[in-house]
Amino acid sequence: GIGGAELRLVYLTAGSAEVADSSDKPIRLYRERRELPAASADANNVIQIVQSPLYTTSRVLIGADFGPARRLVIRPLPGMPYGRAVIASQNGSQPVFDLSLARSVTLQDLDILRYSTNNADLVTMSQPVDVLLERCRIGSAWSSVGSAGHSNVSMSYPVRVTVRNCILFSA
Repeated sequence: GIGGAELRLVYLTAGSAEVADSSDKPIRLYRERRELPAASADANNVIQIVQSPLYTTSRVLIGADFGPARRLVIRPLPGMPYGRAVIASQNGSQPVFDLSLARSVTLQDLDILRYSTNNADLVTMSQPVDVLLERCRIGSAWSSVGSAGHSNVSMSYPVRVTVRNCILFSA
């Protein structure tokens, strides 16, 4: 599931005004610490980010809880300004997203940013399978450069990983 981040994931009910027009079960993303329920049997799991920017000081860990029978998509709620959501890390010493052992995960239309001195890779993947990063902007937006040798996206032993229409940058 998703854990380790200062974010709380809450399922929206059918009566909520913030339920998106989607057949997937949307989830609202708040600041607090909590894990995505790994027991969900839903085939399509969507996290719709409804607030931007989201600041975190911990990594967002997505492990092996998903796969061909249970997919995960993280994206902004339709109608968000500019069609994007910002997830900004204020901790330069660990990844913003850790997708180690992730299966069947898609990150769409996200700005994954480092808002502190950069001393770690921003997105890491170890042995990911069927992962898609689509229309994401990933980079460091801080005045001091940090230590050398770090990457915006770092992966080892990827299987069917696609980075499509993304911008990797350092400002």
